[in-house]
Amino acid sequence: MLSIAKLRVGQEAYQLSGVAQSLDDYYTGAGEAAGLWIGAGAERLGLAGEVDPDDLRAVLAGLAPGSGGLTPDGSTVRTHVRRVPGFDLTFKTPKSVSVLYAVSDDPRVQGAIIEAGEIAVREAVSWLEREVIRVRRGSGDVAYLNDLAARDPAAADAARIRVLPGRGVVAATFRHRTSRAGDPLLHWHTLVANLVEGPDGRWGAFVHPELYRAVRAAGELFQTVLRGELTERLGLQWRAGRHVPEIAGVPQTLCDQFSKRAAEVDAWLAATGTPDDAAGRQAAVLATRRDKPEAEHERFDAAWKAAAHAVGWGPEHADALIASTTDRHAPGIDEIWRLPSRDPHTGAVADRAVCPEEWIAAVARALTEHDSTFTRPDLVQAVAARIGKVPPPTPSTA
Repeated sequence: MLSIAKLRVGQEAYQLSGVAQSLDDYYTGAGEAAGLWIGAGAERLGLAGEVDPDDLRAVLAGLAPGSGGLTPDGSTVRTHVRRVPGFDLTFKTPKSVSVLYAVSDDPRVQGAIIEAGEIAVREAVSWLEREVIRVRRGSGDVAYLNDLAARDPAAADAARIRVLPGRGVVAATFRHRTSRAGDPLLHWHTLVANLVEGPDGRWGAFVHPELYRAVRAAGELFQTVLRGELTERLGLQWRAGRHVPEIAGVPQTLCDQFSKRAAEVDAWLAATGTPDDAAGRQAAVLATRRDKPEAEHERFDAAWKAAAHAVGWGPEHADALIASTTDRHAPGIDEIWRLPSRDPHTGAVADRAVCPEEWIAAVARALTEHDSTFTRPDLVQAVAARIGKVPPPTPSTA
């Protein structure tokens, strides 16, 4: 799952102020892990490792860190009242992944989950860099172009607006562990600065609509990479979930127990009569938002483990789940080409191996079932969603 929001000037203070100042702060929930720089653009600006607050403020303002207030091109920044500093891409794990992280007492399991999530974030951002981040060059001044065309048609063609590939993003990612209702929710706020280098070496803003159109595809890619990493590292298997596949063996009742934010949003929609669509849910999220609770003088996850015990699935059950997953490998290429098939006699649904052509044809049919055309991000989204997809449970005939 991936959401996107425009950053307002100064909004990065929320992420920076939430960083733990000590291990004690981190383990009591009074702070989170320090942010980390990611993106090819960050590398070219010499940004790596932990995020320095001044450096983050600089790139969000369109400046090169340590330059004394100059852009990466060495010029003075031209401010605009409607300039967008950047975008917050929030990558969220499936609820069962957050639950396993919260309930497990094994730091190796928790570490594997965090590493898998961070790899998935980087893979999704890398895909956005390659396929989506674009810069606009040229002029849209019709009078100027017409005048230039009368004198030099070739120069006029070269001066028209064109969209070119960018050379990677400048981004800072911050890992958080809880929802605003205090439930376990592993997620990464990835602040992408509105600053990218074009193929001509000039730095500037990137084309925003392209990013919005690719969010669903990037979210599916994040989920697919996350599942693959967790299967390889911990041997986890997957079941059909309400929105995305969930870990087989983590009870849905426990996932529901730790989904108070979703319940708050549903209740607000019902009480206000707001449509249950993307816009409505965003309004509900904002209307019901509050500060995150903090635990004092004890590990903040103690309450999670107690709540899990209360519904009969505590740390010992998490250990047993991991111990039972002995087949720890990522799916090979021959295992990817699988499609769900229903047995005509029993009605049972199970995956069957198919040839690549049949698999691709199934994806193409899904893409064109309701629309006559599709974009490259649509294709990536469909392929990522199909890889590792779990067939729905067979309806009971009893």
